[in-house]
Amino acid sequence: MEVEYIKNRVAGGIVTLQERIEDDVEEMCEEILIPLAKEFKIKTSPKELPEGLRGYFRDIYWSLKVHLVFHLGIADELQNSDKLLNEVGAWGGLTNEEMDKLPDQNHVVDPGSKLVEMVSDIMDCRGDRGSTDHANRVMTMVKALLSKLSRKNIFKPKVLARVSHTGRSFIGASIAVSHFLRPICLFHRISNLKQSLGKAIVHFEPLNIPDRLNWIFEAFHKKKYNSEKNLCQNCNMMFCGNRSENGETSFLAACAEYCAVNQLLPDELNLGQSDDVQVADRLTRNLARCSDLFENFSSISKKCIDAADSGNKDNIEVVYQEVICRLHIFGLSPECNPYF
Repeated sequence: MEVEYIKNRVAGGIVTLQERIEDDVEEMCEEILIPLAKEFKIKTSPKELPEGLRGYFRDIYWSLKVHLVFHLGIADELQNSDKLLNEVGAWGGLTNEEMDKLPDQNHVVDPGSKLVEMVSDIMDCRGDRGSTDHANRVMTMVKALLSKLSRKNIFKPKVLARVSHTGRSFIGASIAVSHFLRPICLFHRISNLKQSLGKAIVHFEPLNIPDRLNWIFEAFHKKKYNSEKNLCQNCNMMFCGNRSENGETSFLAACAEYCAVNQLLPDELNLGQSDDVQVADRLTRNLARCSDLFENFSSISKKCIDAADSGNKDNIEVVYQEVICRLHIFGLSPECNPYF
């Protein structure tokens, strides 16, 4: 098991990401972000774009850049992706000097979820955010945009979801980032959720929501998001109070439903602002683990690749014992850890 895990799941996964990450970034820019920017260019300039929309371009720019630096290091030869990214950054209001800076772990966000937020703002021209009609417009546009990405693009969410309750509806996207950046991305998502939902995740217990039977969950997957799917095991437990093992396994809080549910909950402080001692301890502990992986990934990946290349079973097993806890924070595909 240890040999297979290091060779295929870790070393193999790292090499695959190194080989494809630049292409995935370029496709995200060429197929989605640059065309969106050109649509805005007809009406305005980057400096005149509302700050809210610029913020989305900025957040996505940094997330894509941190993926490149994280997996490829600082490479002068990434000229094409740098050119495309800089155009995205310009629409985010970033100067050349700012774009020359290196990203850090605070820049790791889910590009797909940011795109959903951006489209939600764009589609709010009628001031009807939260309505069924607004959610339908958002879903239609997001499906059209994300369907342009190839099936294996790491930034393509596997699932889009619409969650409805008492006549209000919101759209969410499942987290789609590098396997090895998923822990810090999940940490950021969870710590920014409203406290009621965040605490339910931390304690791994059903969310206390009113009228549980009147919540409607619709999830769509496949290439064009035209095929419906059922709730996974975690979502069944979290949102329906069903602790059976029906449904697929999933990474904690990575599903598309979480952000949509979060918007339907009453206003409250986010989890990161909680004064609950146990919650604060869990956040501190997991941030430290995520930071360790982010900061030391280069040495961890080299150790795993060298061990896999050596073919020495004993050496691979030693490396496995050294790195498993540092990698398996919220799970590493296909093993999903449901506990925070």
